Amino acid sequence: MPAAQDLRYRNGTKLLPVWYHLFMASTLRLPEAIDARLTELSAKSGKSRNQIIIDILGDQFEREDAMLEAERIFDRIATRDSGLLTRLADA
Repeated sequence: MPAAQDLRYRNGTKLLPVWYHLFMASTLRLPEAIDARLTELSAKSGKSRNQIIIDILGDQFEREDAMLEAERIFDRIATRDSGLLTRLADA
């Protein structure tokens, strides 16, 4: 089967499209205790387990981005106002 058709074949059996493996599919192996809590949270919230994981990761990425931005701002202020900061520290 030509690769241009974007399908994977194995032993003559059509498998999932290549894009599915590259962009969509993921397997997450969780410890039993975390898996149980995720299932409980899913039942309580009415959200899918997948959506809860997406939300948690999105929140974490936003926090990391905010911390990086805060560090950039601090570095810019520390460089720009180093003389003032030194005088304040000596006062």
